[in-house]
Amino acid sequence: VQVSPDGKWILLNAFRDPKKGGKMNYLWIYVVQEGDVFTSTDGKVLDWVKPGDLLRVTWNQNDPYECNNELVNYMYFIRTVATLDEEKGTVTLEEENFSELFTNATNDPGCGTCL
Repeated sequence: VQVSPDGKWILLNAFRDPKKGGKMNYLWIYVVQEGDVFTSTDGKVLDWVKPGDLLRVTWNQNDPYECNNELVNYMYFIRTVATLDEEKGTVTLEEENFSELFTNATNDPGCGTCL
């Protein structure tokens, strides 16, 4: 794990092939800052993105430090659906995110995604 000095970027390294000299996956995570604006591919502002949200990005799997936006091949926002309080042994749901995940996970996918 590497964290940028300003705390805005996190780089996780995960073994794709755990053998000696094996390949790594490089997983970049950006911490959304106050004033950041994100848009969809059709230019609509993603108004649900808030400071502190996490954005997972992959550019070049062979060189984790090549961050050319034309080479983005994977990107999504990480959503917290629940938080565990280990001291109390309780789980607090993030209702909006949990509800959206539950709905998407239990919906009938329809014929568009059927094999």
